[in-house]
This record gives sequence, C-alpha cells and structure tokens, in this order.
Amino acid sequence: MRNYTIALLCCILPFWLTAQVRWETGLVLGGAGYQGDLNPEVYPLLNEVNPAYGGFFRYYLTPSFSFRLFGMSAQLSGSDLNFPAEAPHRSRDFSFRTQVSEFNFTFDWDPFGKSHYPESKYRYRPRITPYFFAGLGFASFKPKTDYKVDFKVDENIAPPILADEKNSRSVQLPVVPFGGGLRFDLSKTTTLALEGALRFADSDYLDGISATGNPQRRDWYAVAGVNLIVRMGVRDSDGDGFVDKIDACPRLKGVESGRGCPDSDGDGVEDAEDACPEEKGTFVSGGCPDTDRDGFMDTADKCPRDSGIVETEGCPDRDNDCIADIDDACPDVAGLPNFGGCPDNDWDGVPDKDDPCPDDKGLPGSNGCPEPDTDCDGLIDKYDRCPEVADTTNQYGCPDTDKDGLIDLDDRCPEQAGPLGFKGCPDSDGDGLPDPDDRCPEIADTTNQYGCPDTDKDGLIDLDDRCPTIAGLLSKLGCPELRKEDQAVLLRAKKEVRFKTGSAILLPSSKKILDQVAALMNRYPAYKLDIQGHTDSQGKEDFNLSLSKKRAKSCYDYLLLRSIDAKRIEHEGFGETKPIASNKTPQGRVQNRRVEFVLDVKQ
Repeated sequence: MRNYTIALLCCILPFWLTAQVRWETGLVLGGAGYQGDLNPEVYPLLNEVNPAYGGFFRYYLTPSFSFRLFGMSAQLSGSDLNFPAEAPHRSRDFSFRTQVSEFNFTFDWDPFGKSHYPESKYRYRPRITPYFFAGLGFASFKPKTDYKVDFKVDENIAPPILADEKNSRSVQLPVVPFGGGLRFDLSKTTTLALEGALRFADSDYLDGISATGNPQRRDWYAVAGVNLIVRMGVRDSDGDGFVDKIDACPRLKGVESGRGCPDSDGDGVEDAEDACPEEKGTFVSGGCPDTDRDGFMDTADKCPRDSGIVETEGCPDRDNDCIADIDDACPDVAGLPNFGGCPDNDWDGVPDKDDPCPDDKGLPGSNGCPEPDTDCDGLIDKYDRCPEVADTTNQYGCPDTDKDGLIDLDDRCPEQAGPLGFKGCPDSDGDGLPDPDDRCPEIADTTNQYGCPDTDKDGLIDLDDRCPTIAGLLSKLGCPELRKEDQAVLLRAKKEVRFKTGSAILLPSSKKILDQVAALMNRYPAYKLDIQGHTDSQGKEDFNLSLSKKRAKSCYDYLLLRSIDAKRIEHEGFGETKPIASNKTPQGRVQNRRVEFVLDVKQ
C-alpha cells in the first residue's frame, strides 16, 4: 500500500505544476497510536506511539469548504506488558506490531475561511483558523502478533489462539477518519497546521487479537502531527496580490477592477484599453463616461443624461420618427421633419397641432379647416358663436330664449327677460338691484347693498337679524347685550344653585334662582342657554364627571318644567377638569362645586 501511495503522489505531481490557486499540497509528520485488546486505557498510550508520515492534496470549492486526497504510512503496536502488574494479561505476555498504509478522501470545513479574503476573492490574507474534516478511506493492515506459542511444534494450542492466528493475516479494510486542526499561515503560500484525527475500521483484528481478548469491541487508531502546506500556483510576479494565472498584467502592478492591470479611474477597463483613463466609464463605451448608459460616450452623445439611439445621436426619440425629442415639437406623436416632427394627418400643409380640423383637409388661409356650417343656419362655423344650434334671428347664430335682445350665451338670466344694463336679468322690485344680486327681490330697499330692509336700523338686514325689531350688536347677531342686572342673576345662579351632597338632587333653595334664570330666558327669546356642571377633585374622577353631568341635567329638567323650549338649552358636565380655585382648601373646593349658566346668541 505504501508503494501505491508513493506512485499516486508521483502521478498527481505533474498536475501541481499547472494547478490553479484553489489547490494545496502538504506533507504530514506525526505519530500514530492504537486502542484495542492490548491497550488497558480508552486512549492510545504514549509509549506505544509510532512514527506516521504522508502527504495530501486539497482542492477548495469555496473559501470555507474543500476536499482532500490523503495518503499515509504508519506503524501501530501494543503489548500485554502495558497492563498493571496484578492483571492476568501480563502473564499471557501477548504483543503485536503492524504496518498501516492508508488512503482516504475527506471533506474539510474551515468556518472562518472567508477571513482569508477580506478585500477581494483574488487576494489571500494569512490568518490563524481552525478546521474540521470527515471522510472515507481504505487501509491495509499486516499485523504481526506474538502469541508466545510455536504453531509448528506445539500441539495443544488453545482454539481461541488458533482462531485469532487464522483471522489476523493481512487485510484491507474501509476506514472512517474524522478530526480537526488549527492552521497557522506563515505567508501567502506556506501554512503550518496542527492536526489530529481518529480512524475507525470495522474490525477487531488490527492487533491480531479478538477471540483471546474482547471480541465485542472493535479496534481503532488515532494519528496526530504537523502538516506543512504549500498553496500551489500562487506566483505573483508584480506583487499586486493577484497571482499570475489570473493577472491580466502579470508584469505590471494593478488593481482588482483592472483584473490585475492598472486602472486609474477604477471603472473596470484597464488603462491600456481605456480611452478615458482618468474618467470612470463603462466597458461598452471604451472606458469613457456614459452617464445615460445608451452606448454613446458622453463626449459624442448629444444628450449625455438621457438614453437615446444612433439615429438621433444618443438622444431619446419617444415617437420613433427619427427626430430627437429635444428637436421634436411633437415628441409623443410621430411626424414629419418639415413640420418639426409634428404630423399632418389630412395633408393640407397645416400641422395637426395648429390645425383645428386635423382630420378634414382645408386651406392654410382657414388654418387648415374647410368652411363648414354644422348647424345649417347660414353662418359658417368660423363666424357662428353657436355652431351646433341653428338660429337665424340674429347675427350671432345663437338663440335668445327670453327675447330680450341678448343671446343666451351672454345672458345672465336666459329664461327671464331683462335690460342690457343688468346683463339680461330683471329687477322685480325696482330698487336698482338685479334679482340675482338682490337678497329680497320682491321687497324694494335702497338703504344697503343687499336690497333688503333693516327694520331696527342696527346695520344687520332683517334676514340675518335674530332680533329684527330691536336694535342690537353685530356680535350678538343683531340682538342687544344682556343688562348688567341680568348678568348678575347668572353669576348668582353659579353660587346659589346647590345639591344634596354626592347627588344631583336640587336643594329647595336652588329653585328660586332657577326661576329667575327662566324669567331671563323669556325676556331674551333669541338667546340660548348653556348649562355647565363642575365638581371638586374629591372622590374618583369618573364619579365626579358623571355627577357633574347629572347636576347639569337636573337644572335642565327644572327649566323645562318652567316651559322653556328644550331646543334653547344645552347641558354638559366637566367633572373636576376645570377648577376656578385650589382644590387643596375647603374654600377652594366649595367654589369648584358649581353649575355655570351661559346665556348668549348662537348661530
């Protein structure tokens, strides 16, 4: 097997010379130990560790994953003398030694493999990283076991020994290797790795002993050592970090965007082939800028910021009439060069954009239209203000429904006859205001611009005056201000309206002042009343809000009993949210427990 391994390495060696950067080769030097029937421990014994050496080739599928072809030669040994002095094995004194030749294929994982390429997939950076592997292989074993008997002379050999001697001859077995290691990159091309792995073979005869030992437990062995690894095909003549095999300019230091060649503007077109080496451009435009990416370099593009076509020197042509949009008077409709890119569908020499009759061939003198008379009333459409409605009663060709001498188009009141001075509208009340502008068209009045009377002469016409027979204020919609003594009644009501504690039941003393409030409302019939309930902050907020609403409602109900129209009264409660004094003192809380009465004119 060892000879086969060496021959295989010699066959692969020529490929190394032409291999890509993904390949590595390595030499292995270490030790091997076994665990089986001649080992009292669960791990290989140091005194039974024997030399192991070999080599491998590794191919990287990605920076983190690779597979490896591995060949190794090692020796395994063991002895009953490794057992304690009191153990019966020492009197048996069996021992073995075997030569192992192994060839395997493993799948390797470097969890930090990408850290070797922090800048570019072409530039390798030395790192220290762990790796793990597992695979499948074959191994050849030639156990030489000393059973302390002479099979040619002795006649009374125990059957278990005879069975072991018979089954322990040279065998080839599949093995399952798995393990891990730690890589130390010495340079971009050289790596040192510490590696250890276990090998499991489906056999209990690695040491030649089974029936005379423990046939229920399989033997295994481990290999650990140092790997010297060389990355293949990594020559970098110009030292720019790109190996010669992928460097487009292996003798000239370059950058990634230039594939290893100089690329001053970083546009991916190497300087030697870049028509604009100092300006970032595109490959299609020879390395020169092409802002609109239409294939025309900006210096030759008539519209460098808008993608275009060859026929328009790089400018867009939305209507495909071969006239650039910037020169096309009708860029969205295909047209003719002599009309600036605009069409002339009726071929009358007037472009459609200037032709009122683009589908009817006419004369240039009539703006491209024929001389039609659509409504057949004797006036051609050119002079007919109502070309769709026939009329022969006037020179405009339009109807005059109310026969007031003003055609309906110009008549503000086409259904009612009126003088020209009022644009055809009547003035029914004869006050000098046409009916559309007169808010009282049936009542003559010239004292204001509305044409309506103002009986109380307070500056608000009766239509808008809530108190049309009593002069008042504009702010009160024409009603008078409350007298001071009446305002005083509302202030007293805030203080004198009282309820049973914690309830909305009016105290009898409150009814007198409420009767006075009712009298006020009768005295000011245009006014409306707003009842607002309030509490102090004692108790829960929700309870206080509900109580304030109920108290305002109690006042409302009382006023209804005094024949006040419900439409004139609104009521609401605000709880403790609008205090007028501090709730920290008894006096303040008394002021806050109140019902306010606001009497005012509302829209």
